[in-house]
Amino acid sequence: MIIFRRGQKDVASALFAEARRVGATVAVLPLLDGSGGELSNRWTEAVRGESRGRLIAVILEDDISVVDDLVRHLCIPSDVNVMAVGVDQLSVVRDPEGVRRRCDDLLASVEGARQMRGVTVSGSCFHVSFADSSAWERHDGGLSPGRVATLPAGEISIQPLTMDGVFVADGAISMNRRIRRDVRLAAHPITLKLDSGFVHDVQCADPRLLVLLQRALLRPGANRVTRFGIGANTDVPAFSARNGAENRRRPGVCLGFADNERGLLVSLIASSAVLSIEHGDVDVCASLEIKVAG
Repeated sequence: MIIFRRGQKDVASALFAEARRVGATVAVLPLLDGSGGELSNRWTEAVRGESRGRLIAVILEDDISVVDDLVRHLCIPSDVNVMAVGVDQLSVVRDPEGVRRRCDDLLASVEGARQMRGVTVSGSCFHVSFADSSAWERHDGGLSPGRVATLPAGEISIQPLTMDGVFVADGAISMNRRIRRDVRLAAHPITLKLDSGFVHDVQCADPRLLVLLQRALLRPGANRVTRFGIGANTDVPAFSARNGAENRRRPGVCLGFADNERGLLVSLIASSAVLSIEHGDVDVCASLEIKVAG
């Protein structure tokens, strides 16, 4: 099944032709207004009539950041695979096997880690701990029944137990909303002060961005760090001006925040980091440098 908006007809047609060429049975689901309600209604009809267990739904989206907002309207059966593809970001989906290997390497590096200390050249200095060191998730583009795989892929993440210190996001900001501005942060980094996993202060030289962040993060229920991610996709050489998944996949460190009441997801990304990995109460046992080579 190929789900697409009007503007993605050419990409959908090419994907349809390739699927038919290899002998797959393909259904297409064009969206008229692209709203979550429309997708939910048409999805229910389409899934009901498909052969379950072999169904792969591919969602083509110009702005991949809104996919989270779209798929929350869907009831995804446990035997249905869903892949969301950022049409404008296909250029960084060049080496899927390499991305999977780098995710494997990162997971091997953090295996058993109960806490990390991190520093960045932009001024970050933080300590983060984890309740369950085996709870790391991989986002390598592989299909998993009942879940959504988003391309471009290449990241591992975990929900931290707590986080303290200063985190400076000098890479990019990402939201599950359409952002009509350059999301890169090199010219105006965002500084967060964290205590026990909560944001207590936000600083940014861009006044409009500062107001947006204060409204998004400095409110009860939205100011807790819910996601600590490490990027692994070295095919993303630079941060994109567009709000998209590739910025979270680029080698760097990403903090995520979820406002469940408003359905708002915010991610802030640091361009590089050196992480000291600690196991239990023993001394630092490994150092992991996260950056794009060269």
